[in-house]
Amino acid sequence: MIPYPADIQDRDAALRGLRPARQWEAVEMTDQTLQQEDDTVLLSYSIVAWRDCCSTPLRARCASTYLSDDGTWYRLSHERDVRDGDEAGEQVRMLRRKPRPASQLGAA
Repeated sequence: MIPYPADIQDRDAALRGLRPARQWEAVEMTDQTLQQEDDTVLLSYSIVAWRDCCSTPLRARCASTYLSDDGTWYRLSHERDVRDGDEAGEQVRMLRRKPRPASQLGAA
């Protein structure tokens, strides 16, 4: 069950949400699962992600739901449960982005 949002965004908050986000410098993914039912897919995975501005990585469990409408996939929802502390797990290959000028940074 997906909880009801704490509040509804007003116009200004929605526009702030469209601003380019800081990019992740590196991301490790584990525990990936995919469940499909007809035209709906649920992806879930754990991440450890780093940004150049922060010394502590983000650790979270994520889930995204997608719907196929005549072959075009639309993301219906994305949930992120941030985890505290260090978790043991198998080591995976680290994905790194190529450096980009600040003028080219935008939402992933």
